[in-house]
Order: sequence, then C-alpha cells, then structure tokens
Amino acid sequence: MIFALLSAFMFAFSNILWKQKLIVVGTNTLISYRAIFTSTIAIVLTVILCEPFTFKAMDFIKITSGSILGFIGLWCMLVVIRNTSLQWLAVYSLAGVVFNAVYLIVFESYDLTSLILGGIFIVFGFIHFALNQQKSGKSISLRNHLILLVMTISFCLSSIIHWKNLCSDISPLVIISNQETIVLFISTLGVIIQRKKNDYIQEFNKHYKSTFFMAIILVLALLFSLIGLKKTNPLTMSLVVLISPILTLILNSILLKDRISPACILSVIIILSGSILLAIS
Repeated sequence: MIFALLSAFMFAFSNILWKQKLIVVGTNTLISYRAIFTSTIAIVLTVILCEPFTFKAMDFIKITSGSILGFIGLWCMLVVIRNTSLQWLAVYSLAGVVFNAVYLIVFESYDLTSLILGGIFIVFGFIHFALNQQKSGKSISLRNHLILLVMTISFCLSSIIHWKNLCSDISPLVIISNQETIVLFISTLGVIIQRKKNDYIQEFNKHYKSTFFMAIILVLALLFSLIGLKKTNPLTMSLVVLISPILTLILNSILLKDRISPACILSVIIILSGSILLAIS
C-alpha cells in the first residue's frame, strides 16, 4: 500500500508541473521533451538493475498495447488540464474505480468483500471533495467531458493490461522503458506533423532543466505505481489514487500559495483512513 500512496503523491506533484509547463509549451512538444528523459532514465535503469531477459512476441504486443493506451490517456489528460481546472481529473477518477470494479467482478471473478469498508471511506471522502469543488461553478464543455471519458477508459485498460503483464513477472522497468519510448516516438511524430521542428529545438534549450526534473518525478511515479499495482490489483490502485487530485490541490496551495479549504483537508483525512483500512484488510 505504501507504493500506491507514494505514486499518488508523485502523480499529484507531476500534475502541478504539467499544469505550469503547459502554459508556455505545446502539448505534443512537452510530452516529447519529458519522454526524451523518461525513456533514457528507464532504459538505463533497466540495463543496470534487471537480469537479462528474452521477449516473446505476445509479451511485446501486450506491453506495447498497454503503453499505447497509456499515451492516449496522458494526451487526453493534458488537453483537458491545459484549458480547465484540475478538479475534473478528480471527478473522472471515480468513474475509473467503477470501471475497474466491474472488470474484476465480471471477468476475473474477484472477491472484493475485503475492500468494501476501506472502499466506502475512500469513495465517501472523494465524493465529499468533488461536491465541494462543484460549488466553485467551474463547468467544462461537452467536448472536454468526452475527452475525459476517453482518458478514463484508456488509463483503466492500460492499468488492467499492465497488471496482467506484471503478474507474468515482467519487470516494471521494462514496461516503463517500453511505454516511454512509445510516448517519445508518437509525440515527436506529432511535432513533426505540426511542422514545429525549429521551435522544438529552441524550446528544448529553454526548458530542458525543468523538464529533466519533471522526468525524474514521473519515472518515480510510474515505478511506484507499477510496483503497487503488482502487489494489489487495478481496483485497489484506482481507489488509493483517488487521493492524487486532492493532494494536487494541497501541493498547489503549499507551492503556489493558493488557499486550501478545510473541506479539502477533511477529504484527505477520510481517504487516508480508507487507505489504512485497505492496507490492514
């Protein structure tokens, strides 16, 4: 459970970094910049830390399909947070919990009774947070709702596929290396199609230091997330990661001096209580 909570914290920190950089850098360009560093870091760690391994063609297809879905989810997330409040990521995170629960019950015949009490605490704390955020009156367009729905489905399917890969003893570092290499290829291709090659190099020289720092945070977030996923299941991970949007607001308050409401703090306490119940169950 500690890895799940660490990944939630790292993703929350990452969300703030994304939001800040998207103000000055295009979506595809920023994804490509970070993927240069994340793919390099992941590949180097894989070579150093992982024992020699061989791939079956089917293993490669499964890892790659999960990685592509992860990229689609990431792209959708960045399109939305570029133009809207981070609170909507929180709202659609709950839909991801429902998706994962339905999958485990229908297709994996999972007994989820041990997760009920902790899950109730987490969902209640999350709903408390979402309702208080809704009072701010920050609405979004139907287009952005559809993009968020695609994001949720993509992240859930990616999580399920990688869970299966991890259960087959495929190293988290191998999965991250594959995913970030694919992200680098697709995002850079997007930059080329948009004919922004000259701007790409100039912008990189301006932002490479901050992007490198972002990449370190993201690699840690992905690594902790996959380790947590391997030790639990997609539903438990999606429940615990519900705290990430709330942590994002708290970190935003600390780092950017934005005011945080008592309701947000109460939501964190409730969700952390639920996480503890999940851990001891």
